Amino acid sequence: MEIPLHLTFVPGLIMAIGIRFDAKAIGPYFATSEFIPGLPGFQAKFWYTPRVIKFAIVRRLAYPFIIGLILGFLGENILTASIAGAIGGFLLIWPAFFMTPQPGALRHDKRYIAINAGIVALSTGLATLGVLATQAIEAFSDGDILAWLAENAFTAVMTTVLNLIFFAFVKGAAARARGEIEDV
Repeated sequence: MEIPLHLTFVPGLIMAIGIRFDAKAIGPYFATSEFIPGLPGFQAKFWYTPRVIKFAIVRRLAYPFIIGLILGFLGENILTASIAGAIGGFLLIWPAFFMTPQPGALRHDKRYIAINAGIVALSTGLATLGVLATQAIEAFSDGDILAWLAENAFTAVMTTVLNLIFFAFVKGAAARARGEIEDV
């Protein structure tokens, strides 16, 4: 089974560039090695709130999943998406093999190797999960993905509207019960 380079390397490259662009343009910028306990650093915590850092991590984890979704919608298999995710993860960490790590870390430190291997494994797994999600959507939709997405979007909008209406009544009733609303 031959896997074409344009379906593995190009999506992996796009994923790595997207994550780097996200880090530089949206921020905060940090190295994953800064998460290793006992190493100095993680300067981002002094400039950003923990919530901003958490959202940055979630955004960066979404890129391999989205690549997997796209490959799944293009009809590619799990192996292709896994290889694309692994390539993308490797392209993110390859400078770690050539550059000196953070002060206090050694290139052959088990923790440093583990976090870099974890990035590649996580990218691989999330891209694979994207293809599996696509296959699940195709199974749930009986092949008509657009109709299934439209139906679920409508359900989400209606649920949101009904929840807002219910919340407005409950909030008003609670305010009335607390005596915050006076009769005129």
